[in-house]
Parts: sequence; structure tokens; C-alpha cells
Amino acid sequence: MKIVVKIGTNLLTQNNGSVNKKLIGAIARDIVSIMKKGHSVIIVTSGAIGAGMGRVGIAKRPSVLKEKQALAAIGQPILMSIYERVFLKYKIPVAQVLVTKRDFDERHTLTNARNTLLELMAMKAVAIINENDTVAVEEINFGDNDTLAANVCVCVGASLLLLLTDVDGLYKGVPGESELICSVNKITREHESYASIKSSSGKGTGGMSTKIKAAKIAIASGIKTVIANGRIKGIISKVALGEKIGTHFECLT
Repeated sequence: MKIVVKIGTNLLTQNNGSVNKKLIGAIARDIVSIMKKGHSVIIVTSGAIGAGMGRVGIAKRPSVLKEKQALAAIGQPILMSIYERVFLKYKIPVAQVLVTKRDFDERHTLTNARNTLLELMAMKAVAIINENDTVAVEEINFGDNDTLAANVCVCVGASLLLLLTDVDGLYKGVPGESELICSVNKITREHESYASIKSSSGKGTGGMSTKIKAAKIAIASGIKTVIANGRIKGIISKVALGEKIGTHFECLT
């Protein structure tokens, strides 16, 4: 089974802006465990801008494009060096893949991306994908990594899209203070209204709204989607084995 795991900024960065190396290490162990069972995994990672913020001591995410692009340029190698170190312990190579929306919009670049990602999986390597924030502008960017992850799923023909965040899934109101929605057979406007609460951290751009958008893209292509808490031990293995954790969006086809 091909699995695409998206890891959000709020998981990857701590309150002081530094990268949460312990959490990345735990996720790596989990991924190695399911790879040994024959599954292939691609990571779509956020956190480059957040890592850059931590390195230069900026607490609030900037709104000016050139500032965000500069922080992404600073943070991306920090992020990749951590992924490289944690997977090296298991002798698993990682590959940095930076993309923009244009790479998925044009047939020849989409085909090239698909072939490269499939070859990396054949090599038992873990592709670490991020949007190329340093050069992307509004016309050619996804704007969030949830949508990017859904497009990667469609590109490689994945069976599962797992969106890891810092809450347990989609709630009917304030996360942790209202009812958790465990299963969704059809995404409605009501579900979209539940997703309107945005992150208050100032570091991420996703929130639940973009996760609902990503789920729509994935399930329309027959790809099961799950939103779950990335801090749960062994969360990727649990979901891959069919355990009902988080919010499950069932396929339309």
C-alpha cells in the first residue's frame, strides 16, 4: 500500500519555534515499522518557514512574501538535515523533493514527478516533499501542504492520505470541547462549517478548512483520507492497520 503522510507545522515546531526533533524521530520509527511490512510511504512536510523563524528568532509568522520566502530558504535545510539524521539510523535514504503547483498542472512535469516518486519508492527511499516556498508565487503555489499532499496521492496512486495535526480530528466545534466526528461518508457544507476554526499559533496555514479540501480531492479519486493526532504513538501504523482513530473520510468510488 502506498501511503502519503502530511505533517503539519504545529506538530513539527515547538513553542519557541525550534523543530520538534523528538516527534520527527517517533514518526520515522513508525514509518520504518510499516515499511518493513511492505508499505511505501511519502512524507509531505510543513515546517520550513517555522524552522526559519526559530533560527532567526521571529515569533510571529510574517505576511510579506519576500520575508516568508527568505525564512523558507533558511528553514528548509534545517528541516531536511533532521529528517536525514533520523532515517539514517535505520539505513533508509531520504530524498528532498520541492515542487510548485505548476509541476502538477502540466502533463510532462506531472509525468516526470510521478516517475521519480515511484522510483524512489522502488529504491525503499522516503521522499520528503514540500512546496518550494522560496520561489513560488501566488500563480504557481498550492498555498497549503494539505492540498499538495492530496495531489501527491493522486499522482502516485496512493491508497491512503493521512493528515497529521495537533488535534484528534474534525470536531463539531472547538477541538477538545465538542464532539469528535469519527466517520464521514459524504462531505457536506455542515462539515465545512465545522472546519472554519483556524489555527491560533501563527505558524501554520492549514487549519481544518484545507484538510477538508484535501479530503475532497483524495476521496474523489478513491483515496481514503484520515485526519489524526500526530502525537499519538504509532499513529501511522494504527491507521494503516485499519484502527478507527481520528476522522475517517470514506471513498466516493
